[in-house]
Amino acid sequence: MVNATPAQKGKDLKRRLLLEASYQVFTENGYHRTRLEDVASRAGFSKGSVYNYFEDKEELFLRTSIAATEETVSSLEAERKTDRAVIKNIEGMLRHLLSDSSQLFSFVQAITEYHGEERLPANPPTPRDELRSEHLRGLREILGTLARAINEGKSKGEFSIQIDETSAARFLTGLVRSVLLRWRLDGEKGSLENELREIMAFASHGLGLAQPA
Repeated sequence: MVNATPAQKGKDLKRRLLLEASYQVFTENGYHRTRLEDVASRAGFSKGSVYNYFEDKEELFLRTSIAATEETVSSLEAERKTDRAVIKNIEGMLRHLLSDSSQLFSFVQAITEYHGEERLPANPPTPRDELRSEHLRGLREILGTLARAINEGKSKGEFSIQIDETSAARFLTGLVRSVLLRWRLDGEKGSLENELREIMAFASHGLGLAQPA
């Protein structure tokens, strides 16, 4: 592989800084209230420089979401360790989702705002349609990672749950979302370990844990 030139490294760094700033600003302001100049300012650049990397706010948001979900999926996959019980792997995944609570929940709110606008795909699909599809695949992959862990537990005989693993994963992420929502409404973050302990107690019964973790 040919090494990147200093100029290319500089462009890659600037793009990464814009994506990081974008995540922060979309998290704080939501989708509709975010302006490109706010993102540029947070990254320390001019508004015009954003257009050197992204066509408009929608593309910036989609690229930001894709990068964020890739990072989340990577962190969740890292919790799938072969030297411990699957229920402990799932606990690690849920702990990660809760530990990123403030930004994660707020960014999900921005995603909800974005999907509140109707966007009909073109025929044939455009590059923007493909980017939207990649964004959706990333969101599904977060659920899919947890579902695969649950399926592994079923295959190993650790869980006796009868419903499909995707539904079970949806229920568990629903519990996480309910905690994040309550923290948001209370205006402060509660005890992560206490919340996680209650979720895992419920999950152990719901998954039909066949043996102590």
